[in-house]
Amino acid sequence: MAKTATHNIARVLGVGALVTFFVWTFYAMTHASPAWWRSRRPADPSAVQAAEEVENGLVTQFSSVRPGDPKFEPRPGQSWQSEKWSVSLSEDDANAWLNERLRRWITTRDSGVRWPEDVQEIQVEMAPGVLHVGTKVRTASGPRVLALSVRPIVASDGALWVPADGVQLGTIPLPSSLVLEWAKRTVFELFPDSSEVRADTQAVLDAFQGRSAIVRDPVVKLEGGRRVRLLGIATRDGRMDLTFRTEKK
Repeated sequence: MAKTATHNIARVLGVGALVTFFVWTFYAMTHASPAWWRSRRPADPSAVQAAEEVENGLVTQFSSVRPGDPKFEPRPGQSWQSEKWSVSLSEDDANAWLNERLRRWITTRDSGVRWPEDVQEIQVEMAPGVLHVGTKVRTASGPRVLALSVRPIVASDGALWVPADGVQLGTIPLPSSLVLEWAKRTVFELFPDSSEVRADTQAVLDAFQGRSAIVRDPVVKLEGGRRVRLLGIATRDGRMDLTFRTEKK
């Protein structure tokens, strides 16, 4: 009897220790950051300068006068187009802009958009064919990093697709479909009366699930009837290469 009781106690203690270990491991993994995540200093002067240079550089590239495409034949709705041109963006420059300029860029262009106060940091990692996007958010149990991996591609019809390749909470991989459905329910609960927000959310989630393009016509409109069209996107180790064409109606 005593031996049986001792055996049962030992078994309970062993199971308890095992459960405690797994709980601690899960907690540690969810509070850890993905291997590619690099913590940044808030308002780092070098990052602020890099972000400004990136933004100014892109504005210059988009507004530059380009040589015309000698093979182009005018057609209805388009009288001219340039030769293809490209921009290569480094991972460091992208991260600098995301953390130093994105919030201001969004809020100054749409007064109805509020930046989520719990979002502390955004980072991307560029790998061959894959773009990892991570967000550090403030939670009751401490900051956590939620990361989404997508495979950006411009299809033959010109549409931009970004199907999700995976989701991570800390260092734990999670099923993309479950996380995206949870995100949908959360947004719908936060904005029960906003059909516009709900429609935009559904469109983004459909894009991540590979059901539709995130942008059917990826163009940036400029003054004078000009526009810049995204023709291609390719990620490699530490860089993103973007191919564009300037057009005129």
